[in-house]
Amino acid sequence: MSKEKTIRFPIDSIRLYEDILQKQQADPCHMERVKVLAEDISKNGLQKPIVVLHLQNGEYKLMEGYHRYMACKSLGWKEIECSVKESIRVMF
Repeated sequence: MSKEKTIRFPIDSIRLYEDILQKQQADPCHMERVKVLAEDISKNGLQKPIVVLHLQNGEYKLMEGYHRYMACKSLGWKEIECSVKESIRVMF
């Protein structure tokens, strides 16, 4: 189970899952998507926050919005709006 909240968060504190990173970077259209999205975000702002999971060890892992994350990084953003899903341990 998880609960969710939206916050501004330091972009460099968000970790990527290695398999997602490799899959996206293998896509030949990856950089073009990031470039086009960065142009849109610079004109219109970030319309939808990325989604991160706050793990029990304190890390924040990117779950949704890889291209938005990369576009904002390419624009030099220091913070990004995130929907944070808190990991909750359920005991039965």
